[in-house]
Amino acid sequence: ASAAVADLVAGQGEAAEPGCAVRAVVDGEVVFEGGYGTADLATGEAIDAATTFDIASVSKQFTAAAVYLLADRGALSLDDEVHEHLPELPDYGAAVTLDDLVHHTSGLTDYTELLAEDFDDTDVTTTAQALAAVVEEGELAFAPGTAFEYSNTNYFLLGQVVERVDGRTLGDFLADEVFAPLGMDQTVVRDDADLVVDDGAEGYAADGEGGFAPNTTNWEQAGDGAVWSSVRDLQRWAANLETFALGGPALEEGLLTPGPVPDDDGYGYGGGLTLGDGLIEHSGAWAGFSSDFLMAPDSSTSVVVLCNRDDAEPYDLALEVLDAV
Repeated sequence: ASAAVADLVAGQGEAAEPGCAVRAVVDGEVVFEGGYGTADLATGEAIDAATTFDIASVSKQFTAAAVYLLADRGALSLDDEVHEHLPELPDYGAAVTLDDLVHHTSGLTDYTELLAEDFDDTDVTTTAQALAAVVEEGELAFAPGTAFEYSNTNYFLLGQVVERVDGRTLGDFLADEVFAPLGMDQTVVRDDADLVVDDGAEGYAADGEGGFAPNTTNWEQAGDGAVWSSVRDLQRWAANLETFALGGPALEEGLLTPGPVPDDDGYGYGGGLTLGDGLIEHSGAWAGFSSDFLMAPDSSTSVVVLCNRDDAEPYDLALEVLDAV
């Protein structure tokens, strides 16, 4: 199985190109761990299992975890209306709850689309600019709770709610309450464009002609993305999603219970996780990075794929690795 996976990973590109790190665990045993490709084209440093990547929307499950941990402590409720915590948001004429945000049923426009009208991936954009864009947009696409529409605004606002309720930034909350307890020493929220992440890969945009341009984001918003991690660290988290030693039944119920409206493919959406076909999964793609986090609970298998090229197919690769192991 290991050789088959190695072939799959190598099939993502040439060794001198950006590539992917992959790790697969079955019944607690590592059956494959490795990388293929180059972490930084300027230095020639190779990708390995210790390389860290911007995991983009795979970050959302950690934001959901923060919300459910705070809910379990009574610091907030999923039934809270978002204005209770973020009063500067406009009057939407309907109640948008934290539960709507978690399950993408809010109707809020994606702030990344709003900012992308004026900014590139590599420009610095701030939390304040994103909030201002959301406030200025001012209207919902549909009545809350009536439809599913994936929007980064939902999780960006949840990150802000965590900060208002707890007093710590989302990054500090997760570092103290999740990453450190689980030994995820390489995992950090990059909410500052000046932060250089240890062992961090450069992200690359493919030009379609065999070339790659550096495309690591300098957007500073957290909640919907901004977590940097390694395949090893993400499987420490996957192990916790089997035992819930951290977070207990409240976190398990929050993350793994589908929301009221299925997604466009008919799958349930839990707390930052897509649920269906016996899988727990989430993919991510932002600027020069793409990623996939996949668990098959029935076979106690987890697969993590992290890539530093925007033309990779991490979801397809994760499914192929799952089949191989």
